[in-house]
Amino acid sequence: MANKYHALSIKIWIAYILFIISTIIQLLIAIIVDVQPSDTTFFRYSIKFNFQPDLPWFTLTGLFLFPFVSSYLSSVSYIKDNPSIVEVYGRKSLLHRIKLEFHLGNPEKLDLSKENITAFLSDLAQGEPIGTYENLEMLLAVGIKTDQLIHKTKSKSVKRVFISDSLVPNAYTLRFIPIPILGQDWIILNRNVVEILNQEEIQAVIAHEIGHTKKYDSWINSILFAPRLILSFVWIFLLLKVGIIIFQDPFSVNSFIRLAFLLSIIASFKIVVKSNMKLIEYAHRNSELIADNYAAKIIDPNILMNALIKIGLRGDIINSIEYELKKYEKIIPEIDFEPIITNLLFLIESSELSREKTIGVIQATFNEQVKHYLFNKYKDRMKQDEITELYNKLISKIKESQIELEESLSNKIILLEPILKHANGLLNNDQIYELIKTINESDSYLFWSEFLEIKNKIPKSNLHPSLSSRIQIIYKNYIL
Repeated sequence: MANKYHALSIKIWIAYILFIISTIIQLLIAIIVDVQPSDTTFFRYSIKFNFQPDLPWFTLTGLFLFPFVSSYLSSVSYIKDNPSIVEVYGRKSLLHRIKLEFHLGNPEKLDLSKENITAFLSDLAQGEPIGTYENLEMLLAVGIKTDQLIHKTKSKSVKRVFISDSLVPNAYTLRFIPIPILGQDWIILNRNVVEILNQEEIQAVIAHEIGHTKKYDSWINSILFAPRLILSFVWIFLLLKVGIIIFQDPFSVNSFIRLAFLLSIIASFKIVVKSNMKLIEYAHRNSELIADNYAAKIIDPNILMNALIKIGLRGDIINSIEYELKKYEKIIPEIDFEPIITNLLFLIESSELSREKTIGVIQATFNEQVKHYLFNKYKDRMKQDEITELYNKLISKIKESQIELEESLSNKIILLEPILKHANGLLNNDQIYELIKTINESDSYLFWSEFLEIKNKIPKSNLHPSLSSRIQIIYKNYIL
């Protein structure tokens, strides 16, 4: 198995190397090519190589350094300008404060015991809103688990871990200054991950992110942003050189021929950019599998699979909101539903994993918005019963599209939530095997979102493998 992931790492690096080679070739072509008008050549351009290019090298140097500077500034501003982000591991975390409190500000030499920590948290929560103590307890628990994991994995580059207030179940790593030795990795856990997972599952998610830091994924992504930025700039520079010649005499026959050449360059640019993105996407997808492999070696693979299942179920709820939004907007495009999306997320229980339970809340909220809009628009022109009739017709039309989708889903989606509930929130390996067996034998899907992606109903992520495939790979490599 180690050889398999070693081979996968080699493939990732091959993709990166091909991307870099492609980038260097494009840079050389775009920078040293000198384009001049000509009446004799096929495309009416004279193309020569100028090794003293018009584009100053200091400009390219600035473009290369820009991602490093922007990485620093964006990371700092993202954390400092967002008061809802809380540090759970690092010098400003509650865990760090407790360590200092009991070490430096502890004249009575109190032990760092559970009872003393409880008393300390109670003092902090005194006079604060209801739920403050529970929130502090959660922040400390995540901090302790993170501290244990970072020491266990000897992850010196991970200096800070934060919890954001995002209601989307996700976690990611920022490379703070993408330079060896000086750089740091910051892990961001969206709050919803903490709300739907138990402490061991949260630790599995953090282990996955540490797996990314061990392979320098966030560092590489920051560095690769530089050539992508430079490429965009030099391609625009080349297109401008070609285009300016056309505008010197826009209505001549030669200019129409040159325009065809310009369009061919643009088409080539699109093909090359798409090919480069395919390489990056391939590397991204496989780096997720390697991070899973790292986490499965550090944490019980069963815990990791359960974490992925719960994240997938919660993702179905988030995607249900987006899907319903598009459906309503398609039938009633004049209504702006966007303002109620945030409120809708707060109406749904943050730890709820059942799409069947929440779909009614989503539709009821959108229906209320439709009713409010219709009554405000037609109250002076139509009777109330006529408005009600119009409302019922629109809602019936929306329900028809919903019935069509549900019929196609009926034999395709495994109802995971009742299975998970019956297992008290933790599936054992045998139960996961039965799910995988059902997927493979009946052409079913674990998650509603994955089915919609296949049907092109919602956008598909090309940067991440499906959660179902990740679960199957973990099971195959660690349980079988």
